[in-house]
Amino acid sequence: MSQKKLIFVELGLQSVFNEDLTWLNRQHTFEQFLDAHSELSKHEIPLIIHLIFGLPRDTEDRMIHTAKVLSELKVFGVKIHNLHVVKHTQLEKMYYHNEFIPASLETYIKLVTTFIRHLDPRVTIHRLIADTPDELLIAPRWNINKNEILDKIKSALTLAIY
Repeated sequence: MSQKKLIFVELGLQSVFNEDLTWLNRQHTFEQFLDAHSELSKHEIPLIIHLIFGLPRDTEDRMIHTAKVLSELKVFGVKIHNLHVVKHTQLEKMYYHNEFIPASLETYIKLVTTFIRHLDPRVTIHRLIADTPDELLIAPRWNINKNEILDKIKSALTLAIY
């Protein structure tokens, strides 16, 4: 079918680090993702990868590593989601017990821009910020106005050029 129609497969990888996948309770490993990537690549099916930024261990070095890994894998695209604390989840309990602190807007922008600067420019970026309905969102509350956040990311990328 991929020979007749343009088909994409989206995979919710979320992180290239197994300890993050365990923390997120994803029930898969990075190695299992690599197996799926390999199978889909055999059939020349482009992959769009979902990532979550704002995890407890996220650093600029980890974003660089993630960008390099996905660039080497020649994924077609990425969709970046910021980590949300949503009502009725384990993360909500952790948040209220001070076991998890969401990334600040400034930290999120730094993570995203670091990732973008190290990502192969042939990789399409489909999303830079995620939505959660307001009535379900606990934190972070800075993600309400997406256009303002996108403007801040664009500004940070522009400043990085000079």
